[in-house]
Amino acid sequence: IYADGPLTLCLSGNSHIGNSSDTSLNFSVYSTEELTITGTGNLSVSGAIDAFSAKTICVENTGKLDINCASSGLIARDGNFSLQDSSVTILTTSTGWGTAIVTTSGNFSMESGSLTIDMPKGNGGYYTYGLYINGDVTISGGTVDIEAQQDSIYCKGNCTILSGNITAPDGIRAQSSGILTMKNGFVSV
Repeated sequence: IYADGPLTLCLSGNSHIGNSSDTSLNFSVYSTEELTITGTGNLSVSGAIDAFSAKTICVENTGKLDINCASSGLIARDGNFSLQDSSVTILTTSTGWGTAIVTTSGNFSMESGSLTIDMPKGNGGYYTYGLYINGDVTISGGTVDIEAQQDSIYCKGNCTILSGNITAPDGIRAQSSGILTMKNGFVSV
């Protein structure tokens, strides 16, 4: 799916994009502007190198969003990524560089819902991250479970956990003089 402008996917029922023979496709869904995924339905995405790419991405009030791709699940190229009242599961198969959710210049925020990420692990040469955020990370609710080779959560700004249940066995790193703040909730690293 390609949109030359803003794109809203309003989910209803059970839908699927892609298949195992789509592994040469760069993206399953690409928007030149913002992408909003909403609706009460469920969506599974598989096959492409990267599943979603847009300037900003907002996933709100959805059923289940299941992503299985080669390298990156959700890429916010020039803005923020936000997750609210949704269930997102991302599995990638990358044995080199890969990240489930990346922002190239924006922030990541999660208010509620669930986020489960399973990135490949190996002996060496694997550079997989759960979240790779070139801004701030703010988690103010929900359930997060992220497994990756390098860091479960990596951000180049501040990482603030206000509430929720976070499982990050591969670490939480606030880089470049960023501050890691945990106020409430349960965090397991």
